[in-house]
Amino acid sequence: PYGDFYVWSDTDEAYSNIRIIFVDTEESNWAFDPVRRQFFFHRFFSHQPDLNFENPAVQEAVIDIIRFWLDLGVDGIRLDAIPYLFESEEGNGEGEPPTHEFI
Repeated sequence: PYGDFYVWSDTDEAYSNIRIIFVDTEESNWAFDPVRRQFFFHRFFSHQPDLNFENPAVQEAVIDIIRFWLDLGVDGIRLDAIPYLFESEEGNGEGEPPTHEFI
């Protein structure tokens, strides 16, 4: 039920303009999933698939998680890797306009 929570493609050719961050360990930003028979996108390591922030359910889930912790009384939350929330064929995948709109 959460398959669309991740970024999938039938090929590993999309987002070729987005740099590989860990060039010493990763050859691509895509990894093949043999069960789904598709590639999933990852900005960091292949065991860390990117969430699909184009999916409104993902955005809602993230907001719910933040709200959960704030309701428990935490004073602050550190959100890591914020510039990489959205992918884009036109940009470099870092600080894309939809990221700023979501934040």
